[in-house]
Amino acid sequence: YFLYAKAGIYSKIYRINAAKLNKHKQKLNKLVKKDGGQFKKKNEVISVDGYVARWFINHDGSPKAALHYLKADKIGLTVFDDKFEKKRLKEWDFSSDESENQTSSKRIVPVALANEENTFYCLDIAEENERSVYKVNYSTGEQELVFEAESYKIIDLILTRNNLLVGAKVIHNGGVRHIYVDEKSHQGGDSKIKSGLLKQTIDISADNNTALYYTEKHNQPGQYLLKNNKTGKEKNIGSAFPTLVNQLNSKLIEKNLIVNGLEIPYLLTLPKTTSKSQLPLIVMPHGGPIGVFDNRYFDPTTQFLAANGYAVLRVNFRGSSGHTSELLQAGKKQWGDLMLEDIYQVTKSVITRSDINANKVCVMGMSYGGYAASMLTILHPQLYRCAVNIAGVSDLNLYLNAPDRTEKQKAWLKEQVGDSLADYEALKSISPVYLAEKLQHPILIMHGAKDNVVDVEHAYRLKLMLDKYNKSYAWHIFPEGTHNFGDTQTSTILFNKLIQFIEVNI
Repeated sequence: YFLYAKAGIYSKIYRINAAKLNKHKQKLNKLVKKDGGQFKKKNEVISVDGYVARWFINHDGSPKAALHYLKADKIGLTVFDDKFEKKRLKEWDFSSDESENQTSSKRIVPVALANEENTFYCLDIAEENERSVYKVNYSTGEQELVFEAESYKIIDLILTRNNLLVGAKVIHNGGVRHIYVDEKSHQGGDSKIKSGLLKQTIDISADNNTALYYTEKHNQPGQYLLKNNKTGKEKNIGSAFPTLVNQLNSKLIEKNLIVNGLEIPYLLTLPKTTSKSQLPLIVMPHGGPIGVFDNRYFDPTTQFLAANGYAVLRVNFRGSSGHTSELLQAGKKQWGDLMLEDIYQVTKSVITRSDINANKVCVMGMSYGGYAASMLTILHPQLYRCAVNIAGVSDLNLYLNAPDRTEKQKAWLKEQVGDSLADYEALKSISPVYLAEKLQHPILIMHGAKDNVVDVEHAYRLKLMLDKYNKSYAWHIFPEGTHNFGDTQTSTILFNKLIQFIEVNI
């Protein structure tokens, strides 16, 4: 038996016996129906008025709630008790009048049952991309931010059989990737902030003898382990990067620096070395930049650079999520100003360490990180000796006026970055294209010709201006490359080119 949902003016769930369904390729006639005649009242489990956008089903197969349209622009959340008595918990009005100028407002909508009565895991559909998971009790109104994806859009949640959140499915490089919540985060307090090890139990066998769990550290790629709860023995049954298990020995340092009155968190990764010579430093600003952050867990690019003998600095500058709301909100319209200042000030602080070579500092990044790499090298040539700009924004006005932007994206960019009409000259003044004459050190530009996030035109405009002023640069366009590049062959070429460039120019 399985549950079959039909949506319409009246949405219903039926309990269907698979054995009675029409056999594959069997011809139909007046006496034979595909469903075996099962869409009848006696097989009906529950019905709700209006089109159901999402049913909430418990792990025992019982429907517990429905998110359904009450009318064209109004949605309701209705819950069912054990006798299928219905109760309206919440209503949302998304009429056009109320939805205007709502880019700053949260629109938190339930997507999964939580482990308490009348409580749901929710996403904020007002975000540019849904990255934040909230736990909301619609009876009491209590609301808690329980998880943030560092940079990717959440498309579904991963729950245990008792509806406890263990992770999320996100879109990553065109595919689906599973990311997990540190199980210590369910214990309350700030234990998730203090732990350097991500560990999450995904499932336990019916007899409680065996547990499946996921674990990950900054220098250990994600692994799935089976644990015998009686003997304590563990067995690795899968890894994101099998050849790297127990092969990476880098060290992670987490600190904060006060910049312009705001606490800026940063991550410094140091390679394992027996040499007493100082380490060259790669500063690697993250993309996004608003609502994205670098976390303490495994990052392939960081570990690649560390394995090649470089210290790697990642700064969660203002505008980054994953920390405080104050840090996130402070990034508004700071693309070319305080975001860059945060990275610069943290870099200045880190190069005072005895194990860092202050004369060998390069900055590299992708998307906004590529923009930051270009700008920091232009603005602070005494500190940054070279730059790597991968799929980076080079002309802010061009970026804001990309023709395929949705109205929601345009409104968000206008609020967070700037208004291309009102702020045209200001945005031009913080665009690398118009500052190319000031560049003093070599820059590597790499871009995908099929990038639909930051158009390849940005790379061509920057190249044009570098040629005009006879500046030193290296250049590579990937004909089939998208914004995230993605495939192994493309990534291999990209990483080989960037490491060769850095070794020569740092």
